[in-house]
Amino acid sequence: LVAYYPFNGNANDASGNGNTATPVNCNFVANRFGVISNSVLLNSNSYITTPLFSPNKPLSGTISLWLNYDGHSTDPSIQGANVWSATASCNDFAFFLHDSVPYIWAKVNDCYSGSQNIGGNALNANSYYHIVVSWNTNGTVLYLNGIEVGSKNNPFQTGSTTPLGFGNFQNVLLPNGYFGGNLEDIRVYNRALSSDEVARLYAMEADVPVITQQPQAQTVNAGATATYNVAATAA
Repeated sequence: LVAYYPFNGNANDASGNGNTATPVNCNFVANRFGVISNSVLLNSNSYITTPLFSPNKPLSGTISLWLNYDGHSTDPSIQGANVWSATASCNDFAFFLHDSVPYIWAKVNDCYSGSQNIGGNALNANSYYHIVVSWNTNGTVLYLNGIEVGSKNNPFQTGSTTPLGFGNFQNVLLPNGYFGGNLEDIRVYNRALSSDEVARLYAMEADVPVITQQPQAQTVNAGATATYNVAATAA
């Protein structure tokens, strides 16, 4: 794990690696579980920059996040390093919602032609989804809610001049390409997670534990050991 952004009212890196992100015009609101300030709300004037993927993208890695699309974006970028940028020919890397209908796509090594788009699954506005993009020298895989929905056995180039950012399209030809909605629990890894690992990550983050049986009160003598049992399940 290279970086983890749980958005506890800030964009600090909770992985311990010091890759703190910089939020610009962002609001921190309640997340999908109702926990205050654990979600970043983005619009046309807000985005997040990180120190990752510069000057070069890694040959292998994984990006995981939760998103809630607000239905008001136009061809918005969720994440990317040099996303359709004129400064890095044929070294694009992005995940985005495509066109006026929110389809998810992962994009690598596109040079305005010969696109290597992956995916095409439609999303509903105002609903949360878990998105994972993993890649290595064998290709790139896109996951939606823990399930693989597309892959490409494409060569992965590492050139980059723009750090990984979230929310802004970073495309001089499409300045209005922003993401509107919530992003949560962003994780960045320096290796490609397996399909089993992605499924476990989705299961871990999809629900919060709910206590179904509280521990029972006990009376014991001083110095004696008391054992308490509690039962919990995912919501």
